Amino acid sequence: MNRVVENRKIAPGYYYLEFLSDGISSRAVPGQFVMMRISMHSTDPLLRRPFSIMHIPAPGAVGIVYKIAGRGTRILSEVIPGGEIDCMGPLGVGFSISKTLKRAYLLGGGAGTPPLVFLAAELHRMGIPASVFLGARRSEELILADHFRSPGQEIHESTDDGSRGYHGTVTAGFAEYLRQVNPENSAIYACGPEPMLKSVAHISQAHSIPTQVSLESQMACGIGACLGCTIQTLAGPKQICSDGPVFDASTIQKWIDESPSG
Repeated sequence: MNRVVENRKIAPGYYYLEFLSDGISSRAVPGQFVMMRISMHSTDPLLRRPFSIMHIPAPGAVGIVYKIAGRGTRILSEVIPGGEIDCMGPLGVGFSISKTLKRAYLLGGGAGTPPLVFLAAELHRMGIPASVFLGARRSEELILADHFRSPGQEIHESTDDGSRGYHGTVTAGFAEYLRQVNPENSAIYACGPEPMLKSVAHISQAHSIPTQVSLESQMACGIGACLGCTIQTLAGPKQICSDGPVFDASTIQKWIDESPSG
């Protein structure tokens, strides 16, 4: 069991939860996730829920951000500090970072932004500058911008309704940005809804920039046993939970089939 240290609302529909786990805290890398059992005294909801690791706020502690999306996350939002949850992890394959990178481009969409906080901290530790592009439907959903404000990191915000930053999608803003810079020896890291990630993949293909994406999926087991999160890649079927959630964008079969040059 894992004791909850903090569980608070940070924006409409969004919560930050911090819990204690020496094992997860000491072994986690950016891009990995945990599988959380929501209710300690009932089998409802039956299945665990996956949550990306946002950061390691202190040795022995783990922080996540979640969005109220259904009954399970609503129950989770009612857990008080001192209460208990049951987390399994860290799970999955995280982001890969080359020490020779001159710059990293981080793209986060809405609820997909949290794992990029962990990644940005690791890039900062390695001395690799990052340009961070955050997008949401409206300004209230740009929830984590302050967590990226470290030396060497520049922040670009966008909203679909124009209420903050660039008026348009995060990928449209990023595409405009790339027309003004030299992306040589850079890499893209992205997490968000699938339409956004597919757009990122097409942009990266056009500019020949290596790109890693963190895929979202409903997961029943989190360890590749149930085969419920299968995705087709150039190397054949893979499980998002165990072979990912981070994949090379150029290997996702359906994005290749749908690409402008495909």
